[in-house]
Amino acid sequence: MDSAAAAHAYLADTLDRLKPVVADAATPTALATAGAVVFATWIGTKLYRMFVPPRHLRKYPHASPIKIIRTLLQRKGFLEQRAILFEAMRDDALRLGVIKSKDETPSIYLTWFIGRWQVIVVNPTDMKNLLTKHETFEKKRLDAGYLFKFLGKVCGSCCPNLRALTDS
Repeated sequence: MDSAAAAHAYLADTLDRLKPVVADAATPTALATAGAVVFATWIGTKLYRMFVPPRHLRKYPHASPIKIIRTLLQRKGFLEQRAILFEAMRDDALRLGVIKSKDETPSIYLTWFIGRWQVIVVNPTDMKNLLTKHETFEKKRLDAGYLFKFLGKVCGSCCPNLRALTDS
């Protein structure tokens, strides 16, 4: 008997012994508990990814999502919100050592917008380099899903430029 046949026989024997154990353990309560654990883990992972910046962006200062949500719920004006959030972002920048005083603004910072982290580049020269040097900075094509297809069918006859976008 060669090694492949021996391994196959061992696997078949193991599976035959495992079937009754799994059948006894697979009660409705155990399956429901396992499903609840998997669901809670999935929800926890989604929430963590929503509220914590990705690992490669954590070196940049940001205002916490809780602070952003709190200012939105207080229904303050844009300028009041901006002042509060900039102060929180500058506090984080001081903590990270990106800036030396609260009067400075970091050249790059993060902002949270409905579950997505956005990188804000303050210096116009840096932004120009980011947008024009295609070989250095990879560009991601924004996909609007079915929006362009819907608009192409609705407005395709009157908007030839929109039709060109939907065909690609």
